[in-house]
Amino acid sequence: MMRILFPVVRHTDVSGLLAPLVRNMAKTFGAKIHVLRVEPLSDQYLAMRVKDAEAWLDGFIAKNFSACPVHKAPVVSGDPVQEILKYIDAQEIDCVVIGTHGRKGLSVLFGSVAKDIVGKSPVPVLSINPHRLTDAFKQRNAEYLARIMREETCNI
Repeated sequence: MMRILFPVVRHTDVSGLLAPLVRNMAKTFGAKIHVLRVEPLSDQYLAMRVKDAEAWLDGFIAKNFSACPVHKAPVVSGDPVQEILKYIDAQEIDCVVIGTHGRKGLSVLFGSVAKDIVGKSPVPVLSINPHRLTDAFKQRNAEYLARIMREETCNI
């Protein structure tokens, strides 16, 4: 069975916007989705943040992937790029779907993670900024996008 890694980000809507696409990819390819959350280091309250991230991740999976074969990876702490690359190797991941932001401030940090994963990953990476889809693209692909966004189950 193909394995798709979906590293998720809290405190932004990017992961939620990409979840329907990941569900559709899993259905199309008969894949199992691996959902991973990395809490960055350098926080004195790391244990509390990891526990909070675990609860958030449980809710995210229940909301977005309840009918799909999902492997919930334990929340790990560390450098996001290094932890994602380690996970790719350890779990023999076949493809990574990662969101980008293309914004300023803290989002630049997350965007650099996606850029580094694209450049360093040993497997194909699909990086998407859901906020940058143009109206022309949406119009050309309205039927396809509507089908993806409506898709609620994987039925694998």
